[in-house]
Amino acid sequence: MLLNKTAEVTRIPVYMTCARFLAALLLITATTTPAHAQRGGQGPSLTPRIAFVSVQQLLDSVPGRNAVAADFADEVRLAETRVRLAVDSLQRAVETFSQRQQALTPTQREAATLTLRARELQVEDMVQRLNVSVVERRDAMQAPLTACVERAMRTVQKRDGWRAILDRDALGGLNVISASADVTLQVLDVLQRGSTESCLSK
Repeated sequence: MLLNKTAEVTRIPVYMTCARFLAALLLITATTTPAHAQRGGQGPSLTPRIAFVSVQQLLDSVPGRNAVAADFADEVRLAETRVRLAVDSLQRAVETFSQRQQALTPTQREAATLTLRARELQVEDMVQRLNVSVVERRDAMQAPLTACVERAMRTVQKRDGWRAILDRDALGGLNVISASADVTLQVLDVLQRGSTESCLSK
């Protein structure tokens, strides 16, 4: 059981999910709804113009992504090292106790067992705290890149008059999307015309 503590850190995903983009895109729709539509449909009806992008492709291509991924990988390795050292130390203590317990009195064995259990709980607590710390650090490092992608999507949305831009990857495998409604390349072009510094600084 103890040797599995390191795996708890390594299972933490490096890349963010796309859920927060959907909320942002709904905000895009809400903030660009014409005034007559907000007044209950007065005025001419407009056919909704909805575009789609591959958010994952955009995240993989955003300037600064490789640097962030490398920095995050370093922090994960550091966390893994801390867990491995703690687990190895505890394992050695358990092995030492197993070798010497026959020579201990019942009181001594009970005290040693309680001490080992306390150390095990400390290791478990450390792993949990590291998990939380790594996830929070990942989110903090990814946030500027996420914001950069969102800004590029807003640029294309306003420039080309789309009412909403949605993540096609979130639709699942069964969907029919016109090629003209896929604006991934247009958003990617806006992203690539920006700089790494601009994405990482905001």
